[in-house]
Amino acid sequence: MPVDPRSVYWLPVRLLLLPVSLLYGVVLQVRNGLYDWGWFKARRYPVPVISVGNLSAGGSGKTPLTIFLAQQLAARYGRVAVVSRGYGRSTRGPQLVSDGERILLSADQAGDEPLLIARKTGAVVAVAEQRNRGIERVLQTCRPAVILLDDAFQHRQTARDLDILLVNPAQRWLDRLPLPSGFYREFAANICRADVVILTKNKTRSEPGLLRRCPRPWFQAEFHPGELTRADFKTTGPLTSLKERPFGAFCGIAHPESFGRTLKQAGLQPVFLRAFPDHVRYTQADLKALIRQAVRQNCRHLVCTEKDLVKIAELDLSELNQNKIELWALTQRVEIIGWQKLQKKLQQLIDKSG
Repeated sequence: MPVDPRSVYWLPVRLLLLPVSLLYGVVLQVRNGLYDWGWFKARRYPVPVISVGNLSAGGSGKTPLTIFLAQQLAARYGRVAVVSRGYGRSTRGPQLVSDGERILLSADQAGDEPLLIARKTGAVVAVAEQRNRGIERVLQTCRPAVILLDDAFQHRQTARDLDILLVNPAQRWLDRLPLPSGFYREFAANICRADVVILTKNKTRSEPGLLRRCPRPWFQAEFHPGELTRADFKTTGPLTSLKERPFGAFCGIAHPESFGRTLKQAGLQPVFLRAFPDHVRYTQADLKALIRQAVRQNCRHLVCTEKDLVKIAELDLSELNQNKIELWALTQRVEIIGWQKLQKKLQQLIDKSG
């Protein structure tokens, strides 16, 4: 199991790192100030640019939300582009993951999340360490109605027309400190830089204290389990089809316990749940080990997240068939409470730019 830095056992270490966190936060605050005061310039583009980001490191729902927005905007405007850094990819520089018609790179070359976005949305998807170069690569391919920047709240070199920020209000005060003592990429006060805040894991559905000093339009995001898909990404049935069937589960995400909770809330209990590091590059040996464990524990199904499936699907799956084991992935359905209001705001922005 991956080490959980939120464990109480890590508290002394995190407290010792407080001075480093404060120094890191101050450095980033100075950098933000140089952009805010106009000393550093952000490049603007002739199409509307919307950023989807967060303050905290690790999984927060950015990718599912980016997929949701891309699908919704494509339904109304047609061509949508997504630009991501492509964390964990083996390539460098700007790369086109999808031209909107074909997938051009593997998960290893593109990164798991950009490839998943391309598969789920049909959008033009590019990856680049410098988002400006990614946008330029997109504009060489097409003229989209809108460009979504995935995980770009801290990327100030690109001017954006709307900054959407995901916030988990349930995090503790220590978690909201900058890295390495906390899990934030900058001081929490920078929430004021956002145009729209989307709250995740907000069980009370009430406005958190983080927004009281800088009121922003806020919405509630809820993530629900969707249907099951096969290794060829075709739907195979609802999650309830796993009931009364012994199955093993695995994932390589930032918070593997959340995958376990999702299964449990759906009334499912895997025989085993194996956690891999976030953005893991699965090997044939990993797949063989999962198959051996499934056979040993009499499981005829292996269930993972879609982010895992895009990588596993590129391996040789013949051993699954030989052992009569089916590989399924659990999709995720996003619900935005008050979506019509946010949708109207997005449409006004895009229509104005058009």
